Formats: sequence, structure tokens, C-alpha cells
Amino acid sequence: MNRKIALLSGILFLFLLEASADMYLVRNKKPYSTIVISSYATENEIKAANILEDYLYRISKVKIPIEKDNNIVNFKGNIISIGKTDLVPSDIKEKLRIDEKISFIDPFNDSFVIKTTKDRLFLLGHRDEGTIFSVYDFLEGLGCRWFFACEAGEVIPRMSDIKIKEINLLKSPDFAFRKHDAWDGHRTQKTIDAEMKWHQENKMSAETIKGLSGHNFFSIWPETLYKDHPEYFPLVDGKRIPYGQRCLSNPGIIKSGIEWADKTLQKHPEYEVISFIQNDGVLGFCRCEECKKIGNFADQNLYLANEVGKVILEKYPDKMICIMSYFESARIPHIKADGYDENKDKVLVEIYTNFAKTPFNDLVQGWAKASHNLFVGDAWQWFYWSWKNPGRPTSYISRLQRYRFFKENNVKGIRTITKAEWARHGLSRYLSAKLMWDVNADIDKLRLDFCEKMFPSATTDFYNFISLYDEITDGNIDLREFLKKGFFFLERIKKQIKSEEEKKRWEFYALYLHEECLEYKMGLAETEKEKYKVIKDIISFLKGTEDLGILESSQRIPVIYYEHIKHLTGGTDLPEIASMEVSSKKIEEMFNKDKELFKTSIGIMQRKPL
Repeated sequence: MNRKIALLSGILFLFLLEASADMYLVRNKKPYSTIVISSYATENEIKAANILEDYLYRISKVKIPIEKDNNIVNFKGNIISIGKTDLVPSDIKEKLRIDEKISFIDPFNDSFVIKTTKDRLFLLGHRDEGTIFSVYDFLEGLGCRWFFACEAGEVIPRMSDIKIKEINLLKSPDFAFRKHDAWDGHRTQKTIDAEMKWHQENKMSAETIKGLSGHNFFSIWPETLYKDHPEYFPLVDGKRIPYGQRCLSNPGIIKSGIEWADKTLQKHPEYEVISFIQNDGVLGFCRCEECKKIGNFADQNLYLANEVGKVILEKYPDKMICIMSYFESARIPHIKADGYDENKDKVLVEIYTNFAKTPFNDLVQGWAKASHNLFVGDAWQWFYWSWKNPGRPTSYISRLQRYRFFKENNVKGIRTITKAEWARHGLSRYLSAKLMWDVNADIDKLRLDFCEKMFPSATTDFYNFISLYDEITDGNIDLREFLKKGFFFLERIKKQIKSEEEKKRWEFYALYLHEECLEYKMGLAETEKEKYKVIKDIISFLKGTEDLGILESSQRIPVIYYEHIKHLTGGTDLPEIASMEVSSKKIEEMFNKDKELFKTSIGIMQRKPL
């Protein structure tokens, strides 16, 4: 008898021990915790608390109260401390180096802690942005996902109880700067706001670096100087020309560049960098004898940074000087940034994948021997110049596999240049965000998680559908084959979906296939009348779906489609084209009509998730 009692007591003790490790935030559809912020909370700390409150409500339909740390009598249940409250223990502050000023170029600047202690959960970053990241990371641990910056890509789990195990995490990204630029790929404020929010949801850099500039030689040394100072301008074919780059060996250029930088930093003390970015284009690099002595065009840009830095970095030691490796200067330099050998160099170099004159990996390795502070500008898609099916499905996953190499070669930031077209290449953008944070993240696991979360009722068929993006990118199938197989898998997915969320995602991809059908028809059109009709249908589609994040329209409509209409009609007056109706009924009608063009189940090779 005593042995049975002892056994039951042991089991009860283990049960209680296991239960004690769980911390409830919501229990039995009631709040079991309080969100606490500092009585001096910053705007972003308040924002972080509101984000957590909102998503916990969306998960559980239970509203958790927010209190300030000076209202301890109102605390109920477990405590969720957000940001720098009076409740944060000293060991967490030490881990996050809270009182230490960290350079923007140091990835630890975005670090954060998620930690439980008894009845408390701490969500805190080294700086406020890190606190917001800690909230989103915690929510991701509960099952939330933000695959795309639109409704179709958001996944929110449903729970009646929210409980967590013991957590003790200190997280820091592999790159200090992580950004996707959509290059005018928005048409509405809704999509612009959604893009900014998506950056924070996925722990990306929502804002740019203060002082980072585009091409600006023309504003530092305007062409109006040519009349009095032709020597400031590049020598090309034996003649000084009043455009292009500048003669960077000229002492007057260096002196006026220093004066401009000093004046700019006095006016903008918040700037983290001062930028000397060559003008756009390939023309006008100086070929005078003094510039040739410096070296190639990359050496000349670095020489400028070093000469300006001797004065500016002495006066502003917490700043950096930024230059660009682009077009003719996208070459391996032969000189180093001042201070490189002591690892104290402060020249930030932006290196762009497009227009490089050297194989890109070689270019990065070459610059890594000249500067410890490199940024990569990875141009996935530039501007829309002509008609080449700009919405064509694309996978950029092969480009992401370079991120580990980048980290090993002094790259501190990555900026991709693309379009806000989530149906076209949204998975690649999401995976890029994940690898910018952790270069060792498992792409296959992330991809499978994407398929499972987007279509839990039809994961295998959706996995096969998404794999078509790889096939068409690799050239294994053409657009017709993509559409034929795409309709096959979407038809199978449609029969399996069990929730409204899955239905909305199915409609998202069905709409995308409709647009690609129109692009395919454009390729088949023979007469001007047929082309004119298809173009109007495409414009109508883009206008009707512009808030849905499927494809961008702000450039495509005026740059491609309206220009094509002008060419077809020979006129300049553009027709008024109404927005396409977007409703579940309309989408299903279009899907059933479109799939008949490619109806077949023969030759469909199905792949299962790994």
C-alpha cells in the first residue's frame, strides 16, 4: 500500500514539476498574464506592446491588459515585460550591452533577448527595433508567419490556451543591414505600408541607413562648375567633358568634397555615413595621367574616400564614408581603405551585382581585402524597359545560397532590388529575409514550413505547385507547361481546402495564373486588334488587384502597356480602362475558363516535400 502511495506521489510530483515549467499567457479563454511596459516607454516600446496584444488576441480572442511598471498593484497573473522596464534583471541588460553604444555596422545592434524567469517573460532588444523584433520572433514561435506583405501571406494560429515552455534566447543577425527595396513597385498606400510592416515582421531593416545616398557626384560637384573649373571634370579621349564622373585625383575636388561633407554633417548630425556615390551610367570616367597613377576606377573611388576621411573622420570619428562599386568601378581595387590592416577602416563599400566588370564572387573577395565594411546590392529585377512578360514566375533561391559566402567576406549588409510582386516571387523574398538573419537557416525546412502553413490541407500539392517556379526559372519548362501544370495542382488544392484562409490563398494564386494566361495570350496574338484586347484585359486586371500584392502596377501600366497601346493605335490619347471585378464568384469563373486552355493530367510529375 505504501509503495503504491509513494509511486502515485512520484507521478504527481513529476506532473506538477512538468506543469510548473509551463507559463500560461491565456488559459480557459481568459487572460492569465499582463503586458508591462516602462512608465517612460518609448514610442517603439509602446508599439511593440500593442503588436503583442493584438496578435495574442487574434490567436486566442482574449485581450491581455497592458500596464506600466509603476502600476504593480494592477498586475494580474504572469508578467510579459516589454522593453526596458524596471523589472528587467541586470544579467539581461549585460547580455544585451544596454548601456553601450554600438555602431550601425555591427549586427549586434539588432540583437534581442527572449527569456522566462518563474512567472515572467522578458522581450527586450539592445535598441527599440530589437524589442519589436523580439515580439515578432516570439509570435513566430507560437506559429505566426508573415510570408508575404499581403493578406494571403499571413498565417495566424488559433488557440484557446497560450502556454510557453522555459525560454532563454539571445539572438543576433548575421548582417547588420537587411532590406528589400521594391523600386517603385507599389501603386497604393496600403501596399507601401504593408511592405514596411513585413520588414519588421521578418526582422528586416525597415529604414535605410542615415546618410546613405544614391548617385550624388552631380550634386556635390554640379556641372555648373565646369565653366570655371573644367579640371574638376573627367578627361575622356583627351578632352575634359562637362558630364559623367569627376577627376578624383584633382586637389580641388578633394578640398571641395571635404567642405561639402563637413557642411552636410553639421546640418545632419544624425547621419551615420557621408556618401560619395559616383554618377549613374558607364560614361565619363577620368583617364588623366594623375588618375591613372592612382589605379583603376575602383581605386580612384577608394582614394577619394581615404583623402576625405583623413579630415572628416578625424572630426567625426563615429561616422563612415560610403562609396560604390558599380558599372566601370565594379572592379577589384589594388589599394586599401585607411586603417584596414588594424581593422579600424571606416569606408563602407556598396557592391552591386548588376553591371559588374568582374565575376561577382571574385569582386566581393577582392573588395574584402580592401575594406572590412561591405554592402551587397543584389539586383533581382531592375526597371521595366520592354515587354518580356514582366510578371513571369521566378525563383531566386540560387542567389540566396551566396549569403554564407558574403558573411565570410566582410559583407555587413544586403539590399535586394526587386518588385513588390508576392505571387511572382514571394517565397524567394521570404527565404531571403530568413537567410539575411541566419545564413545557416535550412532552406528546405523553411520551404516545407511555408507549404504546410499556407495550405495545411493540401501541403503536397502546393509543394508541387511552388516547385514549378524552380522549373521555369531553370529553363526546364516554358510558360505553357507552367500554366498547364499550375492549373492541374491548383485544381487539386481547391478540392482539399478546408478553411477560409486557405480559400483566400487559393484565390490569390488563381488570380496570378489568370494574369499569366493573359500574358500567354499576348504572345499568341497575331493581329493588332487581338493584342489591343489582351493589353486592356491585363490593365484591367492590374487595376482590380492592385491592393492584393499579386503583381505591381505602378510601372507596368504606364511603362509597358500604355506605351504598347500607343504603338498599336498610333495615337497619344489613352483609353479609360475599368478595374476588373474581384470576387470569389468571378475568380472561380475565370479559373474554370482559363484551365480549359491547358486541361490535361498527362505527364504531370509530382514531387513530395522532403
